[in-house]
Amino acid sequence: MSELWRLDATAQAELVREKSVRPIELVEAAIKRIERLNPKLNAVVTLMYDRARAEASVAVAEGPFAAVAAHDEVREAYLGQETARA
Repeated sequence: MSELWRLDATAQAELVREKSVRPIELVEAAIKRIERLNPKLNAVVTLMYDRARAEASVAVAEGPFAAVAAHDEVREAYLGQETARA
């Protein structure tokens, strides 16, 4: 499915639960979109692709947004990482 980015988070999570897509596919779709749009938007300051891929490889399909690739500026797991530029 080449247009995963068009789906909302609950639809993406449902695809993972149904085993229609793997979490890594969601991550790769998000990365592809970031790489295409970020040079113009500068919305993602710290690229953490390796970490996202690693987390997707152990993602468990539980909860409403399980295994959904997300960009969150305020995320405890990433304390110490640059999340914004002035």
